[in-house]
Amino acid sequence: MNPSLFGRASVLWLGMISAEIVHGIARRLWLVPVTGEFRASQIGAVIGSLIILLVAWLGARWLNAATKGQQRAVGVLWLILTLAFEFGFGHWVADMPWSRLLADYNLFEGGILSLGMFVLYLAPQWTRRRALQARTASLEAPQTRPLS
Repeated sequence: MNPSLFGRASVLWLGMISAEIVHGIARRLWLVPVTGEFRASQIGAVIGSLIILLVAWLGARWLNAATKGQQRAVGVLWLILTLAFEFGFGHWVADMPWSRLLADYNLFEGGILSLGMFVLYLAPQWTRRRALQARTASLEAPQTRPLS
C-alpha cells in the first residue's frame, strides 16, 4: 500500500471509529436500558455495520483504492486498527475481561461482531463499486437546460 493511500485510509478509519464511538455512547445510554446489554450489542453491530458502509461510501472516491488489491489492503488495515482499538480500549480502558470482549465475536453464543468485522473488511470493495456506479449514473443522466 502506498503512503498516500495508507494516509487516506487511516483518515477514513478515524472518521469511522469516531462515528462508532458516538454510536456506542448512544447505544449505552438509550438502547441498553430498553433491550439489555446482549440484545443492544447485536443491534449495535448491525447499526455499526451501516455506519461503516456509509463512511466508506462517502469517502470511496477520495480514498481512490482503485484496484482489488488496494481495496483488500485497506480492508485489512481497517480490520487490524479496529480490532486493536476494540480489544485495547475494551480491556485496558473500559476494564472488560477478555472473555466478555471475545463473547461479542462468538457467533455460536449469539455475538455478531465478527459479521461486522467481515463487513468492515469488505467495505472498501463494496463501496468503491457503488460510488462508481452512482457517479456513472449521474454522468449518464440527461442534462436539462433552463428555458430562456
